[in-house]
Amino acid sequence: MSFEWEITLTVKDEQDRTSFINFYIENFDEAEGSLNLFASVETAVQDIVPFIDGMITGLITRISIGRAVALPSGLKTLPSLVSDVEEKGVFVFETLFGRTTVTLPTFKDSLVLDGSDQIDTFDPDVVSFVFRMTDGDGTPLEYVRPSDNRGNVIFSLLSATEKFRSNK
Repeated sequence: MSFEWEITLTVKDEQDRTSFINFYIENFDEAEGSLNLFASVETAVQDIVPFIDGMITGLITRISIGRAVALPSGLKTLPSLVSDVEEKGVFVFETLFGRTTVTLPTFKDSLVLDGSDQIDTFDPDVVSFVFRMTDGDGTPLEYVRPSDNRGNVIFSLLSATEKFRSNK
């Protein structure tokens, strides 16, 4: 059995703009445990990245290793005709040492309160999302917790607004 891992490098330029380099690594050793699989992928990435660094003028600021998982059943099979990736729902959450933002592209207009940019935080889908991001007890998130990129656990919603942003 093989596992496909997605590698994402974040690159910053002189003007502080970011871009991404994506590539994949296939790991074929099913006899090893998942921690060993991850370690072998990490070792391969650490070996490849210096050569990429030698070919670019920007600064590599982050390396992420991810693995695809199966999509849950019941999701849409086509985007809505009115979907727009620049229309975003922006959720700002509080952590112990700061804030973190989760941005949802193609956000539904029907979840925004009339005459404002405020997301309806009483809508059942919004309530369920926020609960899972901030608490999760009694759900599959009971023993794991969403966090910011520094590992600080999310514990409350600070704001939820609609924004129009360029696709990043």
